[in-house]
Amino acid sequence: MNHTRRAVLQGSGLLTAGFLSGCIGDGTEDDDASGNTEATAPDGRGGFAAFFTLADWTQQIAGEEMEIVDPVPAGELGHGWEPTADLQTQIAESDVFVYLDNPEWRWAQEAAESIEGEDTETVLINALEGVDMLEFGAEHGHEEEDDHHDEDDHNEEEEDHDNEEDHDNEEDHEEDDGHSEEDDHEHDDELDPHVWIDPVRAQDCVDNIAGGLARVDPDNEDVYLENAEAYKSELQDLHNRLESMLANRQTDTLVFAGHNSFGYLADRYGFSVHSPQGVSPQDEPTSSDIIDTIELVNEEGITHIAYGYFESDRLAEQIVSESDATDTVAMTTAAGSTPEWNEDGWGYIDQIEAINFPAFESTLNTEE
Repeated sequence: MNHTRRAVLQGSGLLTAGFLSGCIGDGTEDDDASGNTEATAPDGRGGFAAFFTLADWTQQIAGEEMEIVDPVPAGELGHGWEPTADLQTQIAESDVFVYLDNPEWRWAQEAAESIEGEDTETVLINALEGVDMLEFGAEHGHEEEDDHHDEDDHNEEEEDHDNEEDHDNEEDHEEDDGHSEEDDHEHDDELDPHVWIDPVRAQDCVDNIAGGLARVDPDNEDVYLENAEAYKSELQDLHNRLESMLANRQTDTLVFAGHNSFGYLADRYGFSVHSPQGVSPQDEPTSSDIIDTIELVNEEGITHIAYGYFESDRLAEQIVSESDATDTVAMTTAAGSTPEWNEDGWGYIDQIEAINFPAFESTLNTEE
């Protein structure tokens, strides 16, 4: 397995940052008060991506034409991370910044907003542009009900609009303009940003990145588009393998003892995810949540409890100790990496294959 080009690791802070957080390290600090290591800007043409998967995808597309840097140290995830003081300057001096325009990566949003207001040629690539996103906590198969609700809301809005005076419309338009950015952020708060875990939606993100790199370097547009198509074929193969494997599952519920970041996989492949913690990393499970989870585990005969590779396994171990489950198993969203994985040249696809495939075999009782 070696989908990641060496350039995504060089100068990215991934090889030099060995201080891990959560369940795989002690949080030893280095370089600054926040414990973050310094990211090294590309020597030539290139730029930054907001976290590991985006850096991997972008490097796959850029090939030898650009160097893409992931500023997030190994062992950490891009959301909830605080960058070093001079990273904003380095990004503004680079050719490209790839990010997700979602509050989970507020630091990246703020960096992009700052760049937009500066006299810089940095091309901003929002990989989420036009991607079909789910609301937090959305259940698989409920689209029809949502569509009816949307239609009713639309009809009510049309009635209200017809009854307004022209001058009121002008005032409302001005007020909307004044609050559009705030409204957009409130709407973003309701959307699950973990689209990259779905290899089908990931292909739309890859298209966005390829188009952005072509804006940076029009002379090599054909190279970026060809590389993107080749990588999309690998993502499609990953999807086909996941679909085949998960179609043979004997268990329909994945019990995940951490914040639920696998909703897109559940939506794509038809299983459900139960998390006593919910969807936010900041949420804490209540005693009632844990009791309900234990009852579910016993009722459905679930043997393995999953947890996030970069998160503590304590909740998973508690559920195992108080239920009929027998073991815990780590899963990854590929939002971060480790020094060992980097040394082995693992990219996004490698992580899914090596970590999540066997995890699905244990948690959902299936085989590829």
